[in-house]
Order: sequence, then structure tokens, then C-alpha cells
Amino acid sequence: MTNQFKKKEVWLNTYPIFLWLVSEPLVGLIDSKIASYIDIDVLSAVGIGETVYFVFIWIFVFFSIRYNTLRV
Repeated sequence: MTNQFKKKEVWLNTYPIFLWLVSEPLVGLIDSKIASYIDIDVLSAVGIGETVYFVFIWIFVFFSIRYNTLRV
């Protein structure tokens, strides 16, 4: 019974992370679609901005995972 309770806690804590991981590429796709209607220069600027943003986010995610595994 305690194992099931622990699994429930894990799933409750992972829902926000899962939603963030799903919504991040969707926001990029929507931004690109809207920018494509405006102009090609705007589309390229949005693409560069999204790439830089995603790289920084994944660097911080990697560092947070690395830091938490070192503490344990």
C-alpha cells in the first residue's frame, strides 16, 4: 500500500513538468505560424529567439538535475 502512495506522489509532482514539456514546443510552433503571416524577417527573428530560449532552458534543466543528483 505504501508503494502505491509513493507512485501517486510522483505522478502528482510530474504533471506540471509534463505540461511544461508539451506546451514549450507548441508555443514555439504558434509563434512561428503567427510570425510567418507577418514577414520572413520576423519569422527568422522568432526562430533565432526560440532556439536561444530553448538552449538556455535545457542548460538550466541539465544543471538542476545534475545539482540534485550530487546532493543525494
